[in-house]
Amino acid sequence: MNFDSTVQNGILLITLEGKLDINSADDALTFVRERISDKRNKVIIKLEKVPHISSLGLRMILVLAQELERRYAGTLHVTCLQPAVKRVFEITQLTREIDIFQTDKEAIDSLLKNDTITNEFIQ
Repeated sequence: MNFDSTVQNGILLITLEGKLDINSADDALTFVRERISDKRNKVIIKLEKVPHISSLGLRMILVLAQELERRYAGTLHVTCLQPAVKRVFEITQLTREIDIFQTDKEAIDSLLKNDTITNEFIQ
């Protein structure tokens, strides 16, 4: 599995490529953990080039979402799911726990909008 990360509008965008399974889930989780912080707590995981996800891959995403929320008051969005991967998210009902978007732009817009609403509420 290959990993890449960029930052867009203060949002960490992680791109995964390959199967997210027993052989790669721990490495993927470590890769993301090394890049998040109190100031970088909005994360998008792009799964466009992930043709297969196992239960360990799903666990990795759920653990990451929970850590972001609890430790960093952050948010995780997932984008660009291939049909087979999307079906796994739906069957396991992970779509109830994690926001999924068709495109990175939709996810970024959602995170920026939520950030604006939060800032307006605090002021």
